[in-house]
Amino acid sequence: MVLYGNNLNLLNVIITMIGKVSALSSLLLLTSLLIIHPVSYAEENISIEQPQSIQAILKAEKRVQETREILDIVNRIDSIYGNLYENLKEKKQLVIFFDPAHGKLSNGEWQGGKITHRLSCSGKPEEYYSIQLSRKLYKLLKDNPHVTIKSTTDYMKVLEEDSEVYNNIPFSKSVAMAKESNAFIILSEHLNNVSMSYKASGKSNIPGIHITLDGRGRKILRYVDDTYSGFLTLYNPLDSSGFSRQYAVKLKHRLEEEGLTPNSWDFGAVGDDRFSYFVDFPVSIIYESGFISNPKEEIKLADPAHQDILTKAQYEMLLETIEDVFAVDISGREPKKKEGKTDSRVELLKLSRIAVYYTKKGETRNVVNTITTMEKKFRNSPFSGHIAYFSTIRKRIQNAEYNFNRGLINSNKKRRKTARKYFRNARRCISYAPIYSAYQEKYSAYLGRRRAFREDYEARLEETPASVSVPVHRASRWTPIILAVDDNQSLRDAVYNALEPDEKTMNRLMNSFNNAHGVGHKKVKYYSKKDKKYKTKWERYTKKINFYTGIYIVYLDKNLNIRDAKKISSVHLNSGKYQNQQFLKNSFFASENKIKDL
Repeated sequence: MVLYGNNLNLLNVIITMIGKVSALSSLLLLTSLLIIHPVSYAEENISIEQPQSIQAILKAEKRVQETREILDIVNRIDSIYGNLYENLKEKKQLVIFFDPAHGKLSNGEWQGGKITHRLSCSGKPEEYYSIQLSRKLYKLLKDNPHVTIKSTTDYMKVLEEDSEVYNNIPFSKSVAMAKESNAFIILSEHLNNVSMSYKASGKSNIPGIHITLDGRGRKILRYVDDTYSGFLTLYNPLDSSGFSRQYAVKLKHRLEEEGLTPNSWDFGAVGDDRFSYFVDFPVSIIYESGFISNPKEEIKLADPAHQDILTKAQYEMLLETIEDVFAVDISGREPKKKEGKTDSRVELLKLSRIAVYYTKKGETRNVVNTITTMEKKFRNSPFSGHIAYFSTIRKRIQNAEYNFNRGLINSNKKRRKTARKYFRNARRCISYAPIYSAYQEKYSAYLGRRRAFREDYEARLEETPASVSVPVHRASRWTPIILAVDDNQSLRDAVYNALEPDEKTMNRLMNSFNNAHGVGHKKVKYYSKKDKKYKTKWERYTKKINFYTGIYIVYLDKNLNIRDAKKISSVHLNSGKYQNQQFLKNSFFASENKIKDL
């Protein structure tokens, strides 16, 4: 039991009375203290008088620890966002936390480099450009008398140009340090790439045939025929004050005015819930200033003048958004209070953070009640758009819990197959965003496959060596072949890369590939004498197969003739299902004395 303030006096009274009354009476008195404690603690530890919506939540929350944690959320928001102008007038600077973009892993590799296939076209890690942009933005922010910068010790040395190396830290540590420093916002300078995708030849450029990873980390061979380019800003969709989104949109418009082109993903301003610090910190932004996997963009990103355009826009739009959202102008020597009420934004931010708190704990009733309060109070206000994301959270959780409860009912009635269907449906209702981790863990446990949630997915790379040797086995003659025909590559070269046969077998195979035919189906129209009308039916026909640029699954018969071939956009690199010497090292036709490892 934890006691605060006047409750300590009450405890002294009870201790005195213990010697005068029975053990049962003493127990009843102590129980009474526990019952009144949460309300007393809340009343004594609220820093500012709260709106009725917040008071109702605190009154309904009877648990001690949860009350303390919610009060910490509420008081922190009041202190940083509710009192912004007052703090600045008292010469308390606005704290901006710089999250180090990736960094060195414990194995000595740059996280944004070879180990994650994020190398640029010229072979540089993402951090090479991130450091340059961060330093330029840091100088602009440092010259503002109302701003102070916080980060890790080694990254501050990098920003000050006293070092070129810094260590990677998980998002959870960034959040903890940002909270400890009472930061207003977390910023992070990143560069985009083809996201866990790399050219089969080892280059990191596109388009062409690439090895990529799916959501479960399995390798996929994929033909990419489009080009990724343009800047984008990832903003926190859980920021119900609207600051993060408004900043991203303002930055997008400013850079467009400078002649830059945004990426097509949400036109350059993307609400992204994949990162844990977007869940755990109310106002946060990740800059993705271009694709270093695009050769033309890398040339621009290496140009100091282009870097100046990017960072000047980031700085100026940050100050403009602070003025628009929180009605404080910090562009001059003294802060200026602008017209505009911020109380509603701050209240909405508190409610949204309480909703996030309960969602992470998996407490459905409290989640629904909190979000419903947001919807009722702000549905017809100028801030109605800020709660749309939370309405989606509520609907997802309610649908998931409906299916989960139906699963429990069927499980109790020994209808295991039907129960599993409902448990799977429950899990499908919830995305794999970190905010839903409690629900995903619960549903996966009932399915017998507990999904391990880590706050920082990429932190796992710390445990991974730079290269891994995996033994593979030679495929059988009948195993389907993955044939990858890259841009400007001859069919003979593609076949050789896929199978590495001897010269005699190669000639037989090329004869088969050059004269390949497959079976197709088409609809044909015919007249039915019986029904006295025209009908359609499916009819088989033989068609010539041409192997143009792309990926094919090829089936051979015992005479090495092509039985069938299908063109596909992607395929899992499964050595137990397919054969390919270039990617799987398991071709039946390759010499057995060659190295058989990946």
